Amino acid sequence: MPFKPLTDKERAEVEALDIELYDVRQVAAALKVTERSVMNYLKSGKLKGRKISGRWRFTRSDIEAYINGDN
Repeated sequence: MPFKPLTDKERAEVEALDIELYDVRQVAAALKVTERSVMNYLKSGKLKGRKISGRWRFTRSDIEAYINGDN
């Protein structure tokens, strides 16, 4: 399915949620591991994330769940 950009209304709703997203580099730095390790955690299901515009993004709760072993 081709990428469908957000409408102005959808964008406003997302911004209202005030969810901060982190990229692979930021997660790797926070966990003190390599970016490759973060990708391996994703592949194995140890870390949850989502692809947005072709790039992996993570919420604080994704990272905390990994740290707490809630996978």
